[in-house]
Amino acid sequence: MLTDLQQRKLAHTFKLWDANQDGVIEQVDYEMLIDRVAAVRGWAPGSAGYQQLQRMYLGSWEATRAYADKNHDSQVSLAEWLACFTDWLQDPAAFRQRIHPLSEAVFALLDQDADGTITRDEWDLHARLYNAVPDSTGAIFSRLDTDGDGRLPRDEFIAVSLDFFLAEDPQAPANWMFGDF
Repeated sequence: MLTDLQQRKLAHTFKLWDANQDGVIEQVDYEMLIDRVAAVRGWAPGSAGYQQLQRMYLGSWEATRAYADKNHDSQVSLAEWLACFTDWLQDPAAFRQRIHPLSEAVFALLDQDADGTITRDEWDLHARLYNAVPDSTGAIFSRLDTDGDGRLPRDEFIAVSLDFFLAEDPQAPANWMFGDF
């Protein structure tokens, strides 16, 4: 069973993945996100970067659809999204194995200069891609940057990504990964 905190955070992420904001998540939302990321990274359709991005996002959509779309309408409703995560989060170790590769891939997308860290500017890009409010004050990034060095190295980003879903402490820094919820 999801806690109230997890339900609120997951409902917020649902809205972020619903790229066209029509109340359901479907393949077109993933395609819109592919185009947003590709445009920011300068990857033209058909380029190697674009194709890799497309494989990653459409693979993620297929996995989500296959598991969450219980009525087989090629859409995932908020209720289906929450039910999916209820199942997935029952086994935190298995969930970590499921989400870790996706977190690695997202890190690589955000680390535009490939220096092994994400800066606040790179973080703001993350927010814009997913319809989240950019972190104009740096408050979100500062919460996530627990050592205060102005950078999120890969291991910190992966930990935050996992903790966002698993943390039950209302004060955990990872709760604000996608802004206020």
